[in-house]
Amino acid sequence: MKLALALLAVIAVPARARADAPVDKPADKPADPPEVDDASVEAANEANLESQAPRHGTTLSLMLGGAATFGLGIDDSTGRGGALSIRVGHVMTPRAVMTFELTSFATLHEIGMAPTTLLTNTDVNFLVGVQQYTSPSLWVRAAGGVGAYKLERGAMPTLHYAGPTSAVGIGIDIIRHHYLVVAIEAVTTGMLNRDGVLISSTLGVGLSYY
Repeated sequence: MKLALALLAVIAVPARARADAPVDKPADKPADPPEVDDASVEAANEANLESQAPRHGTTLSLMLGGAATFGLGIDDSTGRGGALSIRVGHVMTPRAVMTFELTSFATLHEIGMAPTTLLTNTDVNFLVGVQQYTSPSLWVRAAGGVGAYKLERGAMPTLHYAGPTSAVGIGIDIIRHHYLVVAIEAVTTGMLNRDGVLISSTLGVGLSYY
């Protein structure tokens, strides 16, 4: 009898130990890594490394082109000629440049009966604006400032106008070599004055240094 009880005790102890043994829990699934957007990566790289942006620092631009002007309410203001634009800029972001510019138009017009007299009118504008790249090569820009217009009238007194001016432009970079960029660009300015509105437009070739 004692032998039987001893055998039962030996069998029961391991079984109880197995029953009381802690059950291993399945390992938790590792959390997914946080998503990192490309803009954050680019910003971090630009902060720690030398900038790889195609535009940085101070910019200089020069544009020459053909021009045309006409006035709404301003007699003898219609003419064709040439335009010059000089811009100094500062890169605010890889896609945006703040610009300070001098844009001048010189257009010819005829007055009188045959033989006619050929005269030159000038439109000069001082503008501050922003040039925004919508793609690596295509950009648009807008600016505002003041303008001055001189209207030659032959034997009659020359007229002088001044007033607020706005400008809009578009361009596409066609050649890029190191820091130099060649672009085809167009710009139109509008000046409000005492007699009406003077509109001047140009299409030309620009050379920029970034």
